Amino acid sequence: MKAIRTAFAVVACVSVTRIASADSQPRETETGLPERWAQPAITVVLDPSLEDLGAGSTDAVRQAIGTWLADVPGLPAVTFEDAATRTPSARDGKSVILAAPITLAGHEKDLALTTTYADDATGDILEADIVFNTNYAFAPMPAPAGTCHNVFDVGAVATHESGHFFGLDEDWSDDKTTMWVVTDSCDAHKRVLTPEDTDAITTLYHPPDSLTASCDASPAKPGGAAGLAAIALGLVAVRLRRRDVGRRDRAGAGR
Repeated sequence: MKAIRTAFAVVACVSVTRIASADSQPRETETGLPERWAQPAITVVLDPSLEDLGAGSTDAVRQAIGTWLADVPGLPAVTFEDAATRTPSARDGKSVILAAPITLAGHEKDLALTTTYADDATGDILEADIVFNTNYAFAPMPAPAGTCHNVFDVGAVATHESGHFFGLDEDWSDDKTTMWVVTDSCDAHKRVLTPEDTDAITTLYHPPDSLTASCDASPAKPGGAAGLAAIALGLVAVRLRRRDVGRRDRAGAGR
């Protein structure tokens, strides 16, 4: 993908959002900035292929995103648009949720995949697509059924992927959270956010109390290493970067 490049003035202080207690951390750009939506409102396109996962799956996806919106103040408002025709996941300026085989190299066995496009200069997410892998069986489950076998709950997977959509990475330590890296078949518990999930996303969108700044008050000498570092910083290229999230969002038991 062609990079968008620009130059910017040297910045004396670099601010970084840090989450001290939550296990699920924000994804970061290559420049170390947390990825988050800056727009106050987002349009999410719901592809008709979602109904291939089972009748009512589109509504389950709406409810999954709505779970984050209801529990976390400050997230951007989301408007849903029902697409009339099927649309592939692509860098096209639209955030689309669809069902299809995942063919991206290294991700073919992912249960679902969220791809975001973020600006390395700001961390702003500009577009995000979610794909449910139709190589697995899905169904919207009111509750885990006793007869369930090798079927994944649309609502649970959609709630997890919505966390990625809003900027969170995997949780590698707490299997009770929505953002826990593995999703088991017939397991619907990820539809309910835990305090760890909400703390992580709240800190991402309300950073003032946890915003730290690293500043060097002493002036840098033009010929020293600090001067060279300042010159390098001034020439940093800003790229519009594709970020594939979900390589580790794998199916669990019953796969």
